[in-house]
Amino acid sequence: MERPLTDYLKSRFPKNPFLADPDTELKAKLMSLKRRLAPEADTQEVLRAGVKFSTRKMVDFRSQTKNKMLSRNESADLGCKSLKDLGKALFSRFQCQDEEAVENMTVALRAFSHEKKQLKRQSGEPLEDYWTSFKGYLGDLLESQDQDKWVLLKEREVKRIERYNK
Repeated sequence: MERPLTDYLKSRFPKNPFLADPDTELKAKLMSLKRRLAPEADTQEVLRAGVKFSTRKMVDFRSQTKNKMLSRNESADLGCKSLKDLGKALFSRFQCQDEEAVENMTVALRAFSHEKKQLKRQSGEPLEDYWTSFKGYLGDLLESQDQDKWVLLKEREVKRIERYNK
């Protein structure tokens, strides 16, 4: 069950890098996989092991994404990249077909990293916990009732990228 569950998590990660609590979508996927791949398995055991595995995988995905985003390597300053190139660099290994979701998450990550001075050229102090802070930022963004929030955020980041590259 690990392979199909990993594929599912990879398709889901660019939409939201966090699992909900409780995560009904994940539980439905686990039950679907159980019925298809292991009908004789204990339901509670499948749920427990599946949620534990998914939690670990999402932590791994976040760690890899953060390392790419905040890379201090000489060759990889992702703050210089266009939003499309940044999205490819961050999410190319994830199989998300929802291009708008990938673009929105890319914009949110870049905006957050810029505001917290985490990009390579900004040389701000590393955040104690990048993802906990980002989760709050993303939650506020998603709760916003502004219909144009993604368009406005994208326009602001395009301008920031231009200034960042000067």
